[in-house]
Amino acid sequence: MAKKKFFRKIPKTIEAKLSEINSQCLLIGCVVKVSNEDIKSGKYNHLGIAYNNSELSLLSEVLPPKEIGHISKRNITGQTITHKNDPKVTISYSITVPNFGDWNRGSHIISFTPEVYRKTFIAPKLFQIKTDLLEETSTHKLFKFSIDTLLNRSQNDFNENLLHALSLLQENVGAIDIFSSDLSAQDFLRSIQVTWEILPPGNREDNLTRILSSIHNRSDIDPRIVRERYLFLESLNPRNFVQGMGGFQRYFGAQFSDDLVVFENLASGNAIYIMQDNWRELSQKSRLELLSGNNDEFTRITHKGNWKQNLKNALSNN
Repeated sequence: MAKKKFFRKIPKTIEAKLSEINSQCLLIGCVVKVSNEDIKSGKYNHLGIAYNNSELSLLSEVLPPKEIGHISKRNITGQTITHKNDPKVTISYSITVPNFGDWNRGSHIISFTPEVYRKTFIAPKLFQIKTDLLEETSTHKLFKFSIDTLLNRSQNDFNENLLHALSLLQENVGAIDIFSSDLSAQDFLRSIQVTWEILPPGNREDNLTRILSSIHNRSDIDPRIVRERYLFLESLNPRNFVQGMGGFQRYFGAQFSDDLVVFENLASGNAIYIMQDNWRELSQKSRLELLSGNNDEFTRITHKGNWKQNLKNALSNN
């Protein structure tokens, strides 16, 4: 596998190929010849490619682990940009703390108004890499690696998504390319459509089984953490639980009203998103639209410190 690297701008070779492709929808991928020795040495374990008792073991789709590099990490956790070249701004926020350090003795609110640099949060793309075995011989395998999400050139964030997808492939595979998609515009919209399965709150074990079984590759997901977070959301008395399908399956949600849903990331160490859009509109958006929209459209709470109390506070304000 080639040395890990990423791109600060779209490579000229890709720009040239873009000008030659007439299709509106693009597949980001590449074809790579991989030696059996490289597979045996573990170089492709992070993509679910390995030998198991002399038999090739292959996962069809993998979310690259964040340990692979900073692009893979950004793909899972997102990115916060601090605007240090701009003047500082004054913000106000409050936190709930225990009385005399003991929650059993009640709590009180402390308010702060510090001056800080303005920050912009870029939500995670959660792109997965799909692997297809095209050819195999006694010495090598020919794989097609591709990003699981097709990109539409008419989207406002097309260039941003393209650069991220190319960098993710380069970091994990060591090669990049783009291909025309045969999908029509309608087919493309259907391919990114998010649908939701309603899970009644009273069926805890069945719901947990459905949530976990929907994840193809769970190497970065601890079922104990999923259960703990489900139980916590359940204690807040949601109307329903919902599970995202069609590209948003790494999240499950707790619906508290028609326009208030809390999404919990199944991967440990990530964030909760409180979505406040109309539920009907929300359910029609793609994963990228849901997570990459205006920051005013959601509240993000990281799993750090007293995040449970922070979530309760946020819900009480809505």
